[in-house]
Amino acid sequence: MSYFPKEDILEQPAARSTHRPSMRHEITAEAEYAFLGKNADYYVDEWSKIKEGSKVSFNLWACLLGPAWLAYRKMYLYTVLFVVFLELQVIAELSVGKLSPITQLVQTVITMGAFALYGNYAYLNFSREKIRNILSQKNGISVDEALEKAGGVNKWAPWAVVLFVLAFAVILSIIFPEKV
Repeated sequence: MSYFPKEDILEQPAARSTHRPSMRHEITAEAEYAFLGKNADYYVDEWSKIKEGSKVSFNLWACLLGPAWLAYRKMYLYTVLFVVFLELQVIAELSVGKLSPITQLVQTVITMGAFALYGNYAYLNFSREKIRNILSQKNGISVDEALEKAGGVNKWAPWAVVLFVLAFAVILSIIFPEKV
């Protein structure tokens, strides 16, 4: 299966990386395609808009799935941080008192909107860092193989997020039986 695009476009190295010469590698479209795997065409198209200056790029799946989308795209640290933040927010709400339905709706819309509009931007930055790290290492396996292994998707990770959230809900219902 070929992940390579129809045309070869080189990305200019990011200006912020000039203080780290060892991390300064040009990321080719081929490297992006190898890293992205599934739906590479979509992400390369969206990333080209971002590289032209727009940080906003709509991603429906990031909007609807939030942390499960992060896990699916192997952004595990972001997933854990976001889920922990949400769970701490739920604990605080249960301890202090429920928020009004309007406040909850506003929070949900803002969160979903942030994922929808900035998910591709976050994924681009995450991917650039991973790709640059792979390009700078000599670890005995081919670059394409390393990119495919580090990138792509993990179809089981979103289910782990869902199971964790459900388990956390069960635990909270035991701890706060009168409030859940």
